[in-house]
Amino acid sequence: MQINRTTFLDASAMALDFLEMDTLKVVTNHNRRIALISIKIGRELGLDDFELSDLHVYAIFHDNGKSRFPTFGSSYIENTDMTGLRGHCIVGEKNLEGLTFFKKWNNIILYHHEEFDGSGPFGIKGDAIPLFSQIIHLADVSEVIYRNTESKTAVIQNAEKNRNILFSEKILDAFEKAQKKPAFWFGLETENVRQEIILSAPAILIPYDTKRILTITELLAKIIDGKSPFTCRHTSELAEKSVRMAEFYNFDSLKTDKFKIAADMHDIGKLAVPNKILEKPGPLTADEYFIMKRHTYLTRIMTSFTEGFSDISAWAWMHHENLDGTGYPCGITGEEMPFESQILAVLDKYQALTEDRPYRGSLSHVKALSILRDLAKHGKINGAIVEDVDSVFSNDE
Repeated sequence: MQINRTTFLDASAMALDFLEMDTLKVVTNHNRRIALISIKIGRELGLDDFELSDLHVYAIFHDNGKSRFPTFGSSYIENTDMTGLRGHCIVGEKNLEGLTFFKKWNNIILYHHEEFDGSGPFGIKGDAIPLFSQIIHLADVSEVIYRNTESKTAVIQNAEKNRNILFSEKILDAFEKAQKKPAFWFGLETENVRQEIILSAPAILIPYDTKRILTITELLAKIIDGKSPFTCRHTSELAEKSVRMAEFYNFDSLKTDKFKIAADMHDIGKLAVPNKILEKPGPLTADEYFIMKRHTYLTRIMTSFTEGFSDISAWAWMHHENLDGTGYPCGITGEEMPFESQILAVLDKYQALTEDRPYRGSLSHVKALSILRDLAKHGKINGAIVEDVDSVFSNDE
């Protein structure tokens, strides 16, 4: 089986766009638009399909470091906090080190805010700046201006006045050719951008290789964990525990990988939950709790991008469903929950109970198991799995 890399990347783009929610209050399609502009510039530069597809990956993930080092905006032109700017470039580059989902190009993320005249955060100048970095930087600045002004004239004028200052002549000439086509601007419209990327990006099919997919989902797990200091290890530690539970249940290698992918992705919808809710030191209001519940629905949406992912998706998004039908987002019952989903539901609760939260400290294994057994007694979770969790993790303390 194969999957379309463009379709897979769309789920990642949605997740990363949610990182802007806390500051901009809306999802702007920033990462999709950056990818689309970059692809169209790349085509004018004569990049082949594999190069364009790799450029697409880097454009989508250009701001992956922002969950740890937010720049409080979408581009250098909106912010002069060079610490945050440098930080998210450094972290973003490091996060991509282990990826095997595409060809590795060095320093693309690290230098994606560099100016052609050397005035950027790292002082890299001219053609010493990688080509992909130059393309993404022009796309980034242009997207922010277009979003703020809704004026293509403003975008074109800004680009031209910064010829050989912020942007190289070569990149600008390609941009000039691309933007003259009306489809360039029509494609940036909110209702069109997702479909335009599918139409414009090369349809590169890759093998359904769980090891390669894990390199992406492990990156997404880092981004999810980076959103709040109170959940800074939740996803990664849950993923580690998922592997140990898979070993306990004698899952084969493929199923273990898929179960870990589900653990990596289970909270991806939390990128859309405001930090003021995630970090609230007291009980949530009914409205805040409703917003929190939305994260499982978004996880369902973002993991349902291909038929081959349907089992992994179900294991991931059902982690707050209850056996008695009182859970969320869909209120399904135990009969509708795969065994793997039931494992992850128990494991997620155990992980949450044993880590610090803004409203309480971490609980011991014994106390956590007492709470889980009570939930099982009331028909919420699988009691046999609770006892298995006790068997696997009782000696950790």
